[in-house]
Amino acid sequence: MSLYFQFVPGASGENSNQFYQNPEVKTSFVSEKAVVRELRLPDYIVYDVVTDKGITYVYKTK
Repeated sequence: MSLYFQFVPGASGENSNQFYQNPEVKTSFVSEKAVVRELRLPDYIVYDVVTDKGITYVYKTK
């Protein structure tokens, strides 16, 4: 966690800005007939690459 977020209190109450309202989401359901399978995601690697302004970088996989 960033050091910045340790000192910023969380928001509370309703947001009066109509463009930043959270929509109400209906409760999801699962049919009794559904076969629920485990979600298997492929392995991945995260890279942190230093870049410079104005330069185009192209990354290719083998």
